[in-house]
Amino acid sequence: MDSGVDLSGLIYGSSPEKAPGKRHRPPTRKLVDSGSKKWDPEVTPLLAPLPARMRIMQRHFTAFTAFHSTPSRFFHYTRPRSSKYNIRELKDATVSERAAAEIAIAHGFQHNRCLMMTANHDPVYSVAVSRLFLTAALLEGTTHVAEDSAGKIVGAIMSFGPGTEFLHTTRQKEEALAPLLACLDNRTSWWLTNEFIPEYSTFLDSSLGPGTLLDSWHLQLASIHPDHARSGIGKHFVHEVINQV
Repeated sequence: MDSGVDLSGLIYGSSPEKAPGKRHRPPTRKLVDSGSKKWDPEVTPLLAPLPARMRIMQRHFTAFTAFHSTPSRFFHYTRPRSSKYNIRELKDATVSERAAAEIAIAHGFQHNRCLMMTANHDPVYSVAVSRLFLTAALLEGTTHVAEDSAGKIVGAIMSFGPGTEFLHTTRQKEEALAPLLACLDNRTSWWLTNEFIPEYSTFLDSSLGPGTLLDSWHLQLASIHPDHARSGIGKHFVHEVINQV
């Protein structure tokens, strides 16, 4: 799993071969049944028109919708081999542990358009956005981190169990969201509060069904520092979450 985990690569059809002299087309958005290799349009019904920023996220969350609905069709889980990294749950995190995890998350998503939009495309705010997800998960979710041989945190995965979800409670909004809003400019802060978060929730409800996310175990965010990408950390992260479930 690469830094800045993107599930779309697991289920979207590969893009057509780039023909000489022709413009390269982006990957198709229809899902592929890994068994029959036939299109399955019913898994990805047409979604209502979305604001510009939300359209960019549509591909990522449609992938999550299909994974939630029919995981066995394209995802075959195997136990990961031993790793040189130490994977552990982060509880009662110290200030230094939180800071290290925030930096690892920010580096892993430094080229992710969804998170960069949230940070108003300003790298200065990328750690603050990472802190939003980490704080919310430490409050009411579960966080696992990966440490290298020197004990440095190089990745993190955040998940929520049944009964709670990201920014679902007043506590998360006050302790995780409010600090981010305070450091953003007024325009971006207003957009997050009045457009992005409400439309994000509406989008998930329309895709998964009302209350589905709240009743389920779900992975909110996983990120690995680019220097440690493609080293098996992502698979170990998923294994830890599956064990917890």
